[in-house]
Amino acid sequence: MAEERQKTFFSYAREDSAFVLRLVKELRATGADVWLDQLDIGPGKHWDAEVEKALRECPLHVTVLSTAAVNSPNVMDEVSFALEESKEIIPLLHKDCMVPFRLRRLQWVDFRTDYASGFKALGEVLGIKKAPSATAPAPTQPVEQVHETPKSLDTGIQAGTATQIAHTVEQSQHEAETAEVRNQQNVGSTSGALDAPTLDHRKVEPVPIMPEKPRIGLTPAALWTIAVVLVALVLIVWAISTIETPNKSGSSNHEIAPTATPTSAPANPTPNSSQTSGAKARYKRGNQEIAPTATPNPAPANTPPDTSQASDAKTWYKRGESFYVKGQYDQAIQAFTEAIRADTRNADAFFHRGSAYEFKGDYDSAILDYSQTIALQPDHQRAFVDRGTVYDFKGEYQLAIKDFDKALRLDPKDARAF
Repeated sequence: MAEERQKTFFSYAREDSAFVLRLVKELRATGADVWLDQLDIGPGKHWDAEVEKALRECPLHVTVLSTAAVNSPNVMDEVSFALEESKEIIPLLHKDCMVPFRLRRLQWVDFRTDYASGFKALGEVLGIKKAPSATAPAPTQPVEQVHETPKSLDTGIQAGTATQIAHTVEQSQHEAETAEVRNQQNVGSTSGALDAPTLDHRKVEPVPIMPEKPRIGLTPAALWTIAVVLVALVLIVWAISTIETPNKSGSSNHEIAPTATPTSAPANPTPNSSQTSGAKARYKRGNQEIAPTATPNPAPANTPPDTSQASDAKTWYKRGESFYVKGQYDQAIQAFTEAIRADTRNADAFFHRGSAYEFKGDYDSAILDYSQTIALQPDHQRAFVDRGTVYDFKGEYQLAIKDFDKALRLDPKDARAF
């Protein structure tokens, strides 16, 4: 037990501000020399510098333990500093929590169930013996500990404001006590019938005055105006979405084809520009563009291919290429499927069928075909790039990044993968 009163530093989490502010005020009332950031850092002072200065100057260090404090990097940094500087640390158990390993061997002061007993034990360590005086209940809204968030000028309550609030609480308490004395005198002089419990019931408890937040409101007229504008916007969007395209053949859509030969519009609408960025460069083998090839007895543009005219995987594959470059993805998918039936290990057929599915917006089918391509040909660099692109479209960004990384390992100069 220390007989001399030494300056004591309080370390705590901002969630415990109400408890700590009450405790420090009562300790000071009994003569304890306690440093608290909310009360001892004046306006205009640099917060971090003042906290560090107090940490160095105070030989005693009280750590208020709770779950919030244990999870607070600031509190744990202050504990580490005190240990490294060989300060005397007094753990104060405010709420049930997992006590940090470095503090478990120290005897703590327990405030969890009995505040008066905890105060007495702490007072003996700090060199005081006077019991705590009656004080107002802890503020219902805790004052934030500003050094928990360094940018406190925007989010927290400054030290000067905290001092003003503490002064306001004390002043309100004094006024309440004065009003109570006058009330007792008035009651005694009139009837004398009210007993002590009744007077206690009528006691006026001080309430901390917090800064009032500015109120922003809208007039009924403004609300009606906003509602009308929103309804009008919804109707406009709905009207635009229901307008049919005059050209039923879909020729207004841009065609995606790697060759300069003009072709008819795709039977299916192509993806929007955000999904087809770089897609024109996708249908390549190495650095060579795959142009439409002539096939014996090509099938009509809008009809499925005739299986009697093509019996081997190579012929079906070339027919699929022809449909693909014209933007006729349904026919291309059918041709590539026939090529796969003829040769189940045709990696290129799986790859280009996946590309056709991608342009149709069937991303799950595209991923399956790209994955099969990689299973058949693990060094198929463009399969990793295109599967990563589809994952990107679906918002599965971690999978996309993983595929792009594999593609870059196969070709470190691939700009699309980057």
